[in-house]
Amino acid sequence: MADVTMSTPAPAAPDAAALADDLRIVQLRVLRGPNIHHLAPVVLAELRAGDLAMAHPSDVAGFADRLFAALPATRGFGDDAS
Repeated sequence: MADVTMSTPAPAAPDAAALADDLRIVQLRVLRGPNIHHLAPVVLAELRAGDLAMAHPSDVAGFADRLFAALPATRGFGDDAS
């Protein structure tokens, strides 16, 4: 009789659209006046991601493109290439 090895299948990538309902804005604050981040008022938002926190951005199709379209200043942030 041959030995049969069972392997556990890799978990499927999360469906970000299905998890998006878990995203909640917990608190919004406007930081008025000059500060170290920006001279104009800045909006500070605290979010709770729920199960969406388990999704890695690279698992969500088009995430980076949509992020850069909404927040162009984030392009290149965190890149290690110098």
